[in-house]
Amino acid sequence: MKTLPRRALQGLLALSGVGLTIAAMMAGLHLAGLDDIWIFDLAIQFSPAIAIAALGWLAAAGLAGWRGRRLAPGVAAGAAVSLACVLSFRAFDRPTGAGPDDRPAAVLTVITANVYGRPAAIDAVSELARQAKADIVAINEVPRAIGTQELSAAFPAFASVQLARRDHGGHPIRHPTALLMRDTARQSRIITDPAFGNRAAILAGLDVAGAELHILTGHAKAPLSAGAFRRRNGMLAGFARLLEGEDSFLLLGDFNTAPWSAHFRALPGQRACDAKFASTWRTRWPFLGLAIDHILAGPRLELLDCRVERPIGSDHFPVLARYRIRPAD
Repeated sequence: MKTLPRRALQGLLALSGVGLTIAAMMAGLHLAGLDDIWIFDLAIQFSPAIAIAALGWLAAAGLAGWRGRRLAPGVAAGAAVSLACVLSFRAFDRPTGAGPDDRPAAVLTVITANVYGRPAAIDAVSELARQAKADIVAINEVPRAIGTQELSAAFPAFASVQLARRDHGGHPIRHPTALLMRDTARQSRIITDPAFGNRAAILAGLDVAGAELHILTGHAKAPLSAGAFRRRNGMLAGFARLLEGEDSFLLLGDFNTAPWSAHFRALPGQRACDAKFASTWRTRWPFLGLAIDHILAGPRLELLDCRVERPIGSDHFPVLARYRIRPAD
């Protein structure tokens, strides 16, 4: 009977070792572009967690003195592949270092936040926007009980409030999206498409530095099935089409994809800051979270500052970025 716990441990190590190796292989295949299957894409999202778990497995196997360590080379290779997936993300923008008080007129502070359907999180984002003197705020998963009037009351300094509540078929959106701007928008419209599924995007224009700044926000589906995978990719592809040929734009929201995914790389613009060590979901997973909330900008925008903000009572952290708008030629 004394050997039972040890055998159970050995069985657990063997099972988890095989699982980690397979997960890392799926992530590597997705990274190499050899296959495009939803579960492969899901594996690459969790590459940081796979790498950490694989390294922990190697340490546990070594400490246990397990003879089945012949699995170790495969798990070590899995950790290396998973780390390669994460480290492959290099196309991000770095702040220039200008302080928040040393700002010319054409500077915008931008926030994106997924509030997880919680009214209290709306109030927390409102306070964050007030303290940061935000100019643009995108909110994903707006509570269904909150409409345009309630958002206007929560953000009294914002002249433009747009809320996307229905999809292309006129059905209520399960996770509504809102876009708020301090200045009046030149134009603003809700974008729906069958490829988005039960989702909608908001596209707005704002006069900044003598030219129109295009602002696009949306909340893509989580790729937890083949159908959801296609709809998420359809929305991301739609983002790219809507901003094609533009150099003055902001693209922000919860895209349910990590930056090291091939589908993220197809998006226009550069992400604000490096996401490898700053996850935005979940707040309860400090070391195993994912960076799935993003702010990307076109080449006319110079990044001054960016950071993942404090918790707001949601399962996501908000993201803040500050940009200087280069004058039009």
